[in-house]
Formats: sequence, structure tokens, C-alpha cells
Amino acid sequence: MVTRKILIVEDEPAVALSFQHILKRSLEYNYVVTVVESAEAANDSIKKEGAYDVILLDYYLPGISGGEFLKNLRSRDHQTVVIVI
Repeated sequence: MVTRKILIVEDEPAVALSFQHILKRSLEYNYVVTVVESAEAANDSIKKEGAYDVILLDYYLPGISGGEFLKNLRSRDHQTVVIVI
């Protein structure tokens, strides 16, 4: 089973929980899921945990927007797959 690290950046707990539930049901992949509620917390998580394979990114976040986070991320990381929601 392939393991993938996924970061969910979502300020709505119900939405984040839904994503987690869907990912945990995968039979082909073992997803290690981290959930944060802001772009600032996402940056902290990346610094602490290293790169993620996929980031599910809410565009409308409190503080730094998803768009600003993505622009900042791309200035240093071109490999991570980012899905903007």
C-alpha cells in the first residue's frame, strides 16, 4: 500500500471532516492526513513536517488567503500538487 501525505487547509470543520472521511476510505493508498484551519498554520505544518504530496486548499481563508498562500508556496515548491477549493 502506497503512503501519501496530505495537508487539508480548511477553516470549516465539517468540510475538513468530509475530506478526511473520503480519504480514509481509500483501499489503494494509506493517506496520512493533517488538517489545519489557516494558511499560517499550513506554513507552520510544512516547516515542521516537510513537504506534502497533496494540499487541499480552501481559497477563502481567514488571514492570508488561499491564493496568497499558493503564490508563496510556489515561490519555493513546484512539486507539491495543490487542489484549490
